[in-house]
Amino acid sequence: MNENWYFVYAVFSVDASGCKSTGSPIPIWENVFLICGSDVQDAEDKMNRLGSEIQNACGRVYLDGVAVSENYEGIRKIISAKDDDVYDIIMDGSELTYSRFEVSSYEDLSKFVKGEEVNVVYVE
Repeated sequence: MNENWYFVYAVFSVDASGCKSTGSPIPIWENVFLICGSDVQDAEDKMNRLGSEIQNACGRVYLDGVAVSENYEGIRKIISAKDDDVYDIIMDGSELTYSRFEVSSYEDLSKFVKGEEVNVVYVE
């Protein structure tokens, strides 16, 4: 069976119910996993199993000093790690994935690069 590599964008959230007021933002994380599978469906199935395992293993975690539950929400997208089947793109210096954002100023851009808090718009 021919195995391929996939970048699987998995979304996790925290359940902070009772800890924050209604209407507060819900913290979410998008984690990119490298999954080997025979096809996209196989990679999706593997990620769903892994996501459930991570959720069950983590139990309660702490966010801003408050105990919360981590939840696996699902897969946002899957990208094949092949480039026109000519060669594997997993090599030194390869661009593996990217995300596009928009910020409102060069000051915000500088903050983003430094890892400081800034409002961004995620563009699919």
